[in-house]
Amino acid sequence: ESIAGVNKIVGPGNTYVTLAKKLVAFDCGIDFLAGPTEIVYCATEGNAEFIASDLVAQSEHDPEALAIFVTASTRLAKAVIKQATDMAKDNAIARQSLAARGVALVAKSRKQAIEWTNELGGEHVTVPSEDVYDVKCAGSIFLGDYLTSEGQAGSADLQMIADAGFVVEGQEEITLPAARRDLVSLRRRGPGTEIPANA
Repeated sequence: ESIAGVNKIVGPGNTYVTLAKKLVAFDCGIDFLAGPTEIVYCATEGNAEFIASDLVAQSEHDPEALAIFVTASTRLAKAVIKQATDMAKDNAIARQSLAARGVALVAKSRKQAIEWTNELGGEHVTVPSEDVYDVKCAGSIFLGDYLTSEGQAGSADLQMIADAGFVVEGQEEITLPAARRDLVSLRRRGPGTEIPANA
C-alpha cells in the first residue's frame, strides 16, 4: 500500500522520523532535519511532579534525547529525580534516555541557574514566567506547569530558532529582539501555559 503524497512534512520525531524526512526531502517539503530532543528545565521552586512529567515527556521521544533540570534547590532536584524515575519506569525509551542523558544540575543561585540554562541553549527551554526575559538562547521557550498537555501545541504557533536568530510564525519571519519585545503581550493557551502573542 502507499500513502497519498503531501506538500510538506513537519513535526518532531526520533532518528527514524529524521531519516524518513531525509529520504523524501526531494519529493516534498520538510521543516528541517532535527536531532534528538533536548530539554532544559530551569526552576528553583515548583511542583516536582509537573517538572518531571515534562522531562519524561521529552525523553520518551528517543533514546538519544537529552533531559536537563537546572535548579538552585537540592531538595527540588532530588524530588524531580525521584518523580522522573517513577514516571519512566514503565517506558523503556524514556528510562533509557534518562539513564544515559538525564541530569539534574544544582547551581549556587537562581542567577547562576539561568546562566547555565543560557549556556546550554536547549531546543526546549522551560522557565518560570518571571525568568522569561533572562532567557537569551533557546529553541522554544515554555512557561507554566501544563507543558506536556498544552506546551507542544503552543510551540506550533511560535518557534524561536536559536541558531538562525529569528522567529517563525506561520510564514512570517521576524527578529528575535522584536519577539522578546512583544513578550509583554502574552495570551493564555491553557491552564498555566503562556505563549507570546502577535510576535
